[in-house]
Amino acid sequence: MRSPSTIFGMILILISCSGNERIFRAPETYEPTQIAESIAAEYCAAFRRCRNDVRAEHVLHLDVCVDQLGRLLHQRLSPLTDSVDAAKVVYDPAGLRSCLKAIYDGTCRDIDLETFEADCAGVVRGTQPAGEPCLYDAECEGGFCPGDDGCPSLCERLSADGGSCAIDGDLQCQAGLDCDDDDVCHLKEQTQYLAGLGELCHVHRCRAGLRCVRTPEPVCLPFGLIYGRRDGQVCRAARDTEPEMGCGLGLVCSFDMAPMVDGDGLCRRLPKSGERCHLTIGGSNAWCEPGHYCQGLDPIGGVLEGRCAPFPERDGECGEFFGRLRTCGPDERCVDERCVARAQVGEMCSAHRDCVQGRCWGGVCEISCHDTGG
Repeated sequence: MRSPSTIFGMILILISCSGNERIFRAPETYEPTQIAESIAAEYCAAFRRCRNDVRAEHVLHLDVCVDQLGRLLHQRLSPLTDSVDAAKVVYDPAGLRSCLKAIYDGTCRDIDLETFEADCAGVVRGTQPAGEPCLYDAECEGGFCPGDDGCPSLCERLSADGGSCAIDGDLQCQAGLDCDDDDVCHLKEQTQYLAGLGELCHVHRCRAGLRCVRTPEPVCLPFGLIYGRRDGQVCRAARDTEPEMGCGLGLVCSFDMAPMVDGDGLCRRLPKSGERCHLTIGGSNAWCEPGHYCQGLDPIGGVLEGRCAPFPERDGECGEFFGRLRTCGPDERCVDERCVARAQVGEMCSAHRDCVQGRCWGGVCEISCHDTGG
């Protein structure tokens, strides 16, 4: 498993009663939801500690981070259930504990470079040697499965430092390596330059604790300097000659009764179910708490206020948002104004996000496979 990211309802991380030593616990059997949530919870705590994520909402809103990353990792883990049952993939509880500990113990530089990747690669291990059939990267023993997950292929060995990654990019490199612009695997330190305080960030991410903002050139500035406004204080979006003046932890910049995010806003809590919601910046679409949307909001049509409501149930009417029945839960899509399951491979689609696997090409969900020569 690579690139950890996700949450967890029954948090398997406990604090020992004897001192400050942290005890990490893991399910003894393969439980994708619990595994995903535990990794997401630890990863999001690291984002919050180091303030180094590309998306500010993952620092400002812990619940938003856990919700988003948890779902992402669950989507990667849940298809492996059949592979675990068939012994093509082995789940290791000790590997999960090592992964959680590596994230928890990591310095902010470690978090920047995801040096815990090697530890987290041991959560699930493939048993299929090179040359054997595979559907998922995780099925391969020290290797990868060419093409998108779900493509019938043959396992190939991961590339070491200096090896080629022309087939599957980063996924073709051993843990701790990234694929550079020349399709060669190198140590992350060599491929991921991180800009420092006051340095330009046109191309590179900023180091931990910094944020890339326009002043008017994009420059790395302290995260807390940009996102430090308190509840009730004035905030604003970035302007041509001035950086964003954002809100602190747990807050969003809300433009109450305004038709656009222009001028000054007001810092307030991310609205909860049943509360009023408006155009905002500083969160993940920053309309409402996770699991909800701003029902009825339509600034273009002159409706400047909505109410936070849960996402519609499957097979129910799509939620009204920006003047149309268009909104459904994160794992669903709106078709003919009804919320339905996302499309499987071979089914009709209208956008990439409609597909459970692969992408929407020519109105059909398809996965990209590579010729293995078999």
